[in-house]
Amino acid sequence: RRGSLGGPGRWRRSLRIRKLRFHRGGLNGAARASMAVRTGLAALVALACVQVQLPVEAWRGPARAAYAARLTTMREGAGSRRDAVGRGLGAAGTGAAALGLPGLAQALPFFGGGSTAPSRAPGTPPPPAKRPALLRVVVGTPPVLQPYSNQAEKRVVKEGSEMDALIFGMHTSSSSSQDAELAVKHMTQGALSGDKELGFALATFDRRQQAALDAYAGDKSSSDRDAEAALVAAATAAGADEIAVRNQLPLLRFARERGATLLAVGVPPAVLQGVDKGGLEGMSAEDRQYYVPDADAFLSTIRVKGFQRYAQNVILGADAPQGKNAFAVAILRHEAMASGAARYLRKGITEGVRRQAILVADTRDVIYYFGAQMRLQRLAPQPETRAEGAAPAEFKVRSILLNPTASDSLSELPELRLALGITPKSVKEAYPLADLICFSGSPAVSLLTRMSPIET
Repeated sequence: RRGSLGGPGRWRRSLRIRKLRFHRGGLNGAARASMAVRTGLAALVALACVQVQLPVEAWRGPARAAYAARLTTMREGAGSRRDAVGRGLGAAGTGAAALGLPGLAQALPFFGGGSTAPSRAPGTPPPPAKRPALLRVVVGTPPVLQPYSNQAEKRVVKEGSEMDALIFGMHTSSSSSQDAELAVKHMTQGALSGDKELGFALATFDRRQQAALDAYAGDKSSSDRDAEAALVAAATAAGADEIAVRNQLPLLRFARERGATLLAVGVPPAVLQGVDKGGLEGMSAEDRQYYVPDADAFLSTIRVKGFQRYAQNVILGADAPQGKNAFAVAILRHEAMASGAARYLRKGITEGVRRQAILVADTRDVIYYFGAQMRLQRLAPQPETRAEGAAPAEFKVRSILLNPTASDSLSELPELRLALGITPKSVKEAYPLADLICFSGSPAVSLLTRMSPIET
């Protein structure tokens, strides 16, 4: 007897097959279709076993495999109905092959539109689903994720070439170079302007390591390996963190190949310690002029709508670095990054040279707009006019988070989903996690929330 395969009804047969129960909750149409096909075809394989008089132990396996497949479908989700049906027929084909029915094993995937290649061995986990690795955070209440693939992904990446500045947020203290490699991949896919000079503003390095960066960028005779070894040695001797330097070697290599300018825009630890002890007054006059060229505007940013909520959640959050003046330390670091990149762009306008700045900072300095991004837009020089007498073009900045985790987004469920925005008092105060989110591979389903249909 057969009940509703996609609903709570039960499917039973008197041939000593273990009962299978399927519940509708939490499954979309494609997943239910996949479950139905896998279950029904497991029954066909069982009937075929009876016809060839195989022992009952032989056809119990496919039924159990169908139940396990149902659990896998629930965990991993499903794509289109066509893909779901194809996977279901393929799973049934695997069972048929295990039972010594090669004809049925080859025919089932064919009818599902799938491959007739040999099936996976029993117990082998399925390959991970391919999910878009580039997503835009669309501002709203609540914010949503817009995924891109194929031509749409290429178009969105190339929009970066129109920006005056790109800000990459990465895990700068990680021992892995995965984020730096992803940044290079993003830029090589068309995110950089082809007719502008490039300047890489690196928050990992401070003024003490600028000479090491200049020597590395100007070394045209040494191999990459030798030049990088010299950079690591010189930068660490000048006080840089060796792990952080090695973390960004793929990015530095790319910049050197492109003949880009390397800028150290971080703040030395000694200056930060002085600010932590005595506030902004703890800086020397020279440091204050260098890192905070416009003190009034620097302090006025804390009165921007939404900033106080940002400060409470990001700067002074439970997992944020703490100190006597943690707030002053954080906004000084953000101002220094932004002023360094703006200084590079402003000099280009003075010299009549078109430039694009690439600011590379830690993830926490980029999330939710009010860190380096807001300050760079405030400090930005006036772009060139489109025509004589025309209003200046808008200064365009794009923030890109690389491989963010739920914890990076300050999610209330750090082991699960990304938080996409800080809950605002009004739509005017709604600022996204970042403009774009980019992953090195297919992101985990559990990480993504409020997804719009994929734009291709």
